[in-house]
Amino acid sequence: MTKSIMRKLTADMTVAEKEAMFLSEPDPSLIMDFRFIDLLEFGNDVANRFKVIADDLRISRNGKMTISEVDELYKKFRKIAMNNDNTDGNMIIDSTKSDCLIDLTMSYGRHASQRLSYALNEKEQSLGRKLHREEILEEYRRIDEELCQKVMTRQGK
Repeated sequence: MTKSIMRKLTADMTVAEKEAMFLSEPDPSLIMDFRFIDLLEFGNDVANRFKVIADDLRISRNGKMTISEVDELYKKFRKIAMNNDNTDGNMIIDSTKSDCLIDLTMSYGRHASQRLSYALNEKEQSLGRKLHREEILEEYRRIDEELCQKVMTRQGK
């Protein structure tokens, strides 16, 4: 997408024309970068959390994320930042979930993080509410322990 736009740009175009060209064919990655820059006004911590969680969502969805999902996440972060409540419970829960997903991906591969994501989604649906931080960590520890035992058994340790 970006290569096709770059070919259309010329040196004599104004900044507004170049911006209009980029926004004529929006891409979720491009929008994510724009939203990241917008959130920098609230500090690096909020903007970096947005980027990490958005990247984690993209990983858990096999690289497919729509512009509306990016904007929804952005609005959530902006609302929390505007309320000056950066320690909101939902923010902590989202960062806990994303941290667990990243850890499992790095340790065991994408299959492990998808397994945790499915388990957490099923648990949320069965309970009809968002999971608390401890519930997320409990499920993470269970899957991590199970996969660790399998890996150790295969290695003969």
